[in-house]
Amino acid sequence: MTAILILLGLVAVGTTAVRVWPVDSRTYVIDAFDVRQPKSPNFYISTDEEGQFSLPAMDVALQIQAMVKEMPRTNMLFISDDKLSQTYVSRTLLMGYPDYISVSIRAVSPNSTTIKIFSRSRFGKSDLGVNQRRVHQWLRALREKLGA
Repeated sequence: MTAILILLGLVAVGTTAVRVWPVDSRTYVIDAFDVRQPKSPNFYISTDEEGQFSLPAMDVALQIQAMVKEMPRTNMLFISDDKLSQTYVSRTLLMGYPDYISVSIRAVSPNSTTIKIFSRSRFGKSDLGVNQRRVHQWLRALREKLGA
């Protein structure tokens, strides 16, 4: 019985710790176009082909921001003044583990934009494909919102 109580106490402390662990935004606010592939497999970076939009960069940036506001357990960590660099934190439902999602937006021309999304887990070695699914979900939802 004591072992079970100790185990439950450790689980409670662990789940609380990952929710309140301090975040140095400088670590997670990055340009997704310049990211180097991490050593651990718990990340996904969108491809150049996935991030092509035939719209002005500001339209895409504002739609990303609006889209993410509707997502559960996902909050803005950083947005640049020009809105072309955005970083969000999304937490898992049960344990509250944070994943960080950086979105970088570049105008190719007045009506052509490329975005890059870099989603990664803060803790652990494996994400069980969560980051790849998230990036694809975001891109799909963004295309639906933009009618692209």
